[in-house]
Amino acid sequence: MRRAVVLTVLGAAAASALLGGCGSAAPKPGAVAAEPARLTVTSSAFRQGGVIPDKYTCKGAGVSLPVAWSGVPAGTGWIALYMEDPTASDFTHWYVVDIPPGTTGLTEGGPSAGRVVAHYYPPCPQDGATDDYVVRVYAMPRGYQPARLGGALVVDAAGLRAHALALGEVDATVTKPA
Repeated sequence: MRRAVVLTVLGAAAASALLGGCGSAAPKPGAVAAEPARLTVTSSAFRQGGVIPDKYTCKGAGVSLPVAWSGVPAGTGWIALYMEDPTASDFTHWYVVDIPPGTTGLTEGGPSAGRVVAHYYPPCPQDGATDDYVVRVYAMPRGYQPARLGGALVVDAAGLRAHALALGEVDATVTKPA
């Protein structure tokens, strides 16, 4: 059974309404957002499009993945890492914000930098299923604040994407035998 995260990914309209225009507000209708630069995101645990080893899933120890990135542009104030399972209605598996811009990755077993909004929840598809997992890294501009609701940090991938200076991702799958 999946556990709930403080708040699931907010849609752009809901984020704007709930958060009153703070940090994660969506661009105004008709505004053309500049395409963010590309970060290179990798994991030493698997290759792009490969399979996440059992060690990082509910079948194994469930330790968090090692993730590395490069190409962080000048003007970056902080970095965010967001891991989701889009095959399970965009379930949030990991969310870390305020990672210092000079950081080039997070080590296996847990972040050594940043603030954890949603702790690593190991991939765990239903019996007989194969799920996709995407790890995205966002370079956020100086002055941009992570989304909050009632003072608590919330998961807001739409806000990150709308305001990122750069972003990149790496994805893989996990299969759980029937």
